[in-house]
Amino acid sequence: MKRANYFAKKTRIIFLLTLTLVASLVLGGCNNGADSTSTKPQQDTPQQNAPSESNTGANHENSSVSSSQLVKEFETLVQGTEGLPQAFHFIDEHIEELSSEDASHVLLALEDVQIKELAGFVNRYFKGTIQEQITSLYKIDDSIIDLIDKTSDESLKSLLTETQDSGYLLATAEGMFAPVIDYSKVSPYLEKANDETKAYFELREAESKKPSLRDATLVISWEELLNRGLAAERFTTKYPNAVRIKEVISLRDNYIMTIFYGANNTPLFSYDTKLMDSEARKTYESALSTNAEHTESSLMKDLEAFMSTAAKENYKQTEALKKLQSKFAPFVESAS
Repeated sequence: MKRANYFAKKTRIIFLLTLTLVASLVLGGCNNGADSTSTKPQQDTPQQNAPSESNTGANHENSSVSSSQLVKEFETLVQGTEGLPQAFHFIDEHIEELSSEDASHVLLALEDVQIKELAGFVNRYFKGTIQEQITSLYKIDDSIIDLIDKTSDESLKSLLTETQDSGYLLATAEGMFAPVIDYSKVSPYLEKANDETKAYFELREAESKKPSLRDATLVISWEELLNRGLAAERFTTKYPNAVRIKEVISLRDNYIMTIFYGANNTPLFSYDTKLMDSEARKTYESALSTNAEHTESSLMKDLEAFMSTAAKENYKQTEALKKLQSKFAPFVESAS
């Protein structure tokens, strides 16, 4: 029975830690590296003639290699063993040689491979005594580097190092540990990317650095939650045909769901009194009072209607407010 409970908990933890990425995979139509056209920027540079020799991963100091040829080398590289650590090394060496569109393509292709390889990395953290070893070492706010420095177990040190070098960090849920993509590792390369790709990774990095939810609890402020929702909405408006538009829509909808409902352990309306959270109320009213910059925002228009009704209901959840929640965040019902 204990073993059955362990595997049930493991399944739940994997689900909690990778929920956003799983949604991205489903909505993104399996954009997983193998199909390079899935991440090719919409306004691509003309294909240049490749050099006669492939020289994958070779030193290019004494040769003129086109941006498009470097993309081909990168795509070959990430299909090999230990592709992710090598991929980061390759980008470090060659990002300045890539055109803006090719740099964007490479960074999105890198994310594709990270998503594809993530499940395998997660499973490795549930083998043997890995969870127990990390638990014995971990202190609040420890980074993966801290854990590498702390452990004397060479096997665990190797796993943690490979995880970090592959662009992941460790996240916790219900006292267990598993890797998720560390989007801050892409940040140094974003100046070479196009505006669309840069905006996409900035959305991802904000959630990667400080997840909005942990253990069904809102762990950022209501103000930050609203700002992230608005940022995701702006992306979908500005880049309706973006390569990652479905992923950003999923991210936006998750934020909107939390804005109008809260989380299981941080509900917008108290389970006991049915009254609106005071901090949420203050945040929403303040945002609406300075709404000039959000005149074209559907989210702010919905929030204005919601708060207007809430005021009439003395900020207590009623059937009228429940109907508005269902109207403004209908995907909650479809996901249940």
